[in-house]
Amino acid sequence: MAEPLRTGRKIHAAMRVTAAQRQRATRASAIAERHEAQAQEGPESLRAFHRRLAEIHRAIEQRHLIAVQIHGVYVENLKRWSDHEGARPPEFITAVAEATCSDSTVITLLDSHRCEALVVASDDLAQTAHDLETTFAEGPMHDAVTERRLIAVQGRELQHRWPLYGSAMLDAGIRATAAAPLHLARSCLGALAVFHPHRLPARASVPLDRIADAVTHTVLSAQEVTASEDDSVPLPLLEESDHQATVNRAAGIVAVDCACKITDALALIQARSFAEGRSIISVATEIVSGRLRRRDPE
Repeated sequence: MAEPLRTGRKIHAAMRVTAAQRQRATRASAIAERHEAQAQEGPESLRAFHRRLAEIHRAIEQRHLIAVQIHGVYVENLKRWSDHEGARPPEFITAVAEATCSDSTVITLLDSHRCEALVVASDDLAQTAHDLETTFAEGPMHDAVTERRLIAVQGRELQHRWPLYGSAMLDAGIRATAAAPLHLARSCLGALAVFHPHRLPARASVPLDRIADAVTHTVLSAQEVTASEDDSVPLPLLEESDHQATVNRAAGIVAVDCACKITDALALIQARSFAEGRSIISVATEIVSGRLRRRDPE
């Protein structure tokens, strides 16, 4: 009984967010229309000012419309899942992936020290791509955060741009990738990345940087009350981010046992992952569970 009740709360919360985003898109559109009219009919000296405000509010409208699309897909996925007992619960990242037109999508968030604090992947291929980037310390998400811009690479250019990571990506069956930073004011919270077994779509229906903007402002920094105070529902992305928490715990264990810094502990785990051809999460899970002797990562 508890699971259906919780599912109902999730659906209700997602529907409330969807409605709120639709209202904000409508309001932004109305403001943009007023400024567009003033840009055509108002005083000549103020027309550039009104054109700029119109552009800003059209961008805000687009942001909220993308959020409506993502949350709407999530609601429909939850509804379908509630009708099939025993099926795996849908993940919010899958709705984001649908908006990007890629089955393999990753969102990574950074803490104040530029270390990964949260990672959510839509499928195994996306998780593999993220693990490879963590192992080699190079790749689309690193560059999107560092350069604060959209990164798009495909084909042979993968190896040219990232010699180690690119070769490993091709071996994993990934032929194209794109990543956009998650901007909030002057900060960069992380990155949104997609991976394709073939080429990047010639013309995506919604540019990846627009989707990243919508995720940043309407999901990661959302202020909506999604449930009552007594029955709070956590942000869906936070519920799906258990892998990185395991890696962070493992790094803490290794740091204590090896008397080293957290960054060095992560490097030891990454080295073991690379040497054994395993994912970072599998090594981290064994460290946390005690199946892997804690002095072994050396």
